[in-house]
Amino acid sequence: MSHSKIALYYRTNQKVKVNLLEKILNELQMVAEKYFGENIVTQIYLDNDVSGLSDDHKEFQLMLQDIKDKKVTAVITTEISRISRSISTLLDFMHRIKEMNIQFISLKHEEYSSENDSSIYKNVGQKIMIKRAKMSRLADRIVKQKLGNGGE
Repeated sequence: MSHSKIALYYRTNQKVKVNLLEKILNELQMVAEKYFGENIVTQIYLDNDVSGLSDDHKEFQLMLQDIKDKKVTAVITTEISRISRSISTLLDFMHRIKEMNIQFISLKHEEYSSENDSSIYKNVGQKIMIKRAKMSRLADRIVKQKLGNGGE
């Protein structure tokens, strides 16, 4: 277990200035030390200027491989949308880390999963379902507008 590390993941959809990235990554490091102690090994996975809907997340893919290879014991990010804005990618990620007992921390939503607590997976699932419902209602409204009043 001495080779395991805490993954600090951050994705931006536009180029972010170095000083802001340093601030964000320092915050992730401080949270890692808070939960796991100061003598931990962390690995930064940073996808800078990459769309959340894109599949071109090189560092994310590297992190997934490290998870698969059991080199990572926990993932910390600022918020769940930094993982991906694609619902299927996000669900796949959450399923994968849950299966492998990987702890997950999302700073913005103050979500934390321990080995014995799976509530974060339920919370994320609920958020995704709410977003899907909102998108569905929006799509219904757009269709009705295009069809006119006769579409109701």
